[in-house]
Parts: sequence; C-alpha cells; structure tokens
Amino acid sequence: MRRALVILAAVMLLSLPLSSAAGNSGEDRLPDTETTPFSSASATSPSVDGELWELSFSLDQGYVDNNTGVEVISQICTNDGVCDPPVPQTLENNGGTYSTSLTPPEDHTYVNFRITLIDEDGNEEYFPSSSWYTTWSTCYYDDGKWGGVDAGEDGCEKDSPGFGLAVVVSGIAMAAIISSRRD
Repeated sequence: MRRALVILAAVMLLSLPLSSAAGNSGEDRLPDTETTPFSSASATSPSVDGELWELSFSLDQGYVDNNTGVEVISQICTNDGVCDPPVPQTLENNGGTYSTSLTPPEDHTYVNFRITLIDEDGNEEYFPSSSWYTTWSTCYYDDGKWGGVDAGEDGCEKDSPGFGLAVVVSGIAMAAIISSRRD
C-alpha cells in the first residue's frame, strides 16, 4: 500500500504543468526561424477551449531535399494542474510544409508540441531540444494567477476557477499521512 501511495504522489507531482518548461506565462513559444531548420512556423493563438487549434511549419529546402522525416507530438495541460500524456500527431505534408490540428478540451492552460526531424540514417533531432513549444489558451491558471483574454480575477469568465495546485498538494499530503500511519 505504501508503495502505491508513493507512486501516486510521484505521478501527481510529475503531472503538474511546469511554468519554467513552458516559458513565461501567456507567452507563446514557436520555433525560431533564425536558429532552427524551419523557414516558417505558425499556430492558432491563443488556443480556445473546444475550437480547432492548427499548427503549420515549413522545413528549410535542404532538409526537404534530403528526405528528412518529420514527427510531431502534442501535450495539453489543463487549469487543474494536470497534463495529458504526449500524443503523436498525424501530419499533412505539402511539399515540405507540414500541418496538423487538434481540439483542446474545456479549461485547458496551453497546447505543447515538439517536432522531431529524422535523417536518412535514422538519426533524430528534437525541436526544441528540451522542453516544449507552447501556445497558451484564452484563459489559463499558472503560477497562482489567472491570465488570458477570457480570464477574470477569479477565473475564466465562462467557467469557475479550478482547484489547481491546492488539489494536488492536498492529495500528496493525504498520501503522506496515510503512509506515515501505516509505518
């Protein structure tokens, strides 16, 4: 039982959205066309609960000519402090311009994504090399504050505020109490 509680606590902690990993609250992060092999990159911004979010990017011609493979994974984090597992995206390729889309759920904080380029020898290069590219939602809870165009002081205009970090911390505290009583 103790092992299960420790695992539950670890999973809950790992599920927290990491503000530092996503950059500054409310600031989208897309591939920099000056320092990456992407000649363009755009995403629907801000992302909107229940509405189509679209990503499009183009590879530099040298990568297209070398038959570089491309993969994208996405991850959606919600205002209650939980991030879904990463999901591979289906890509459309139009001559080196790639696109994909998804529909974020209600009460999401942001849409994360990573791009993997695969050369002909199977070598992979990740963009960004660590962390995620991020598109923030119209209403997000991050670092103890609400933000976005649909956010009020006490939460989203259309929704009531989530429990966020308080729920996660309470769950961990309960697991610790139960675990200590069993010793």
